[in-house]
Amino acid sequence: MITIPSSSVVYQGDLVAVFVKQSNGFTLRQIRVGKNHDGKLEVISGLVTGDIVATNGSSALSAPLQKTNLSGQ
Repeated sequence: MITIPSSSVVYQGDLVAVFVKQSNGFTLRQIRVGKNHDGKLEVISGLVTGDIVATNGSSALSAPLQKTNLSGQ
């Protein structure tokens, strides 16, 4: 079972996602979560063992997405 800190999850409308480390930065990836275990969320799908997830700064990473959604671009 993969678990991640609940603070690393980005919620935008119906989207539940995390930022996953790639060679050129971070990419937003949709996930499905299950139960919350003391601040850690169970990941049902969307991540594999070894994926590196941004645990701090997710709000800063998602700010450009929010601006894009608000402006319609």
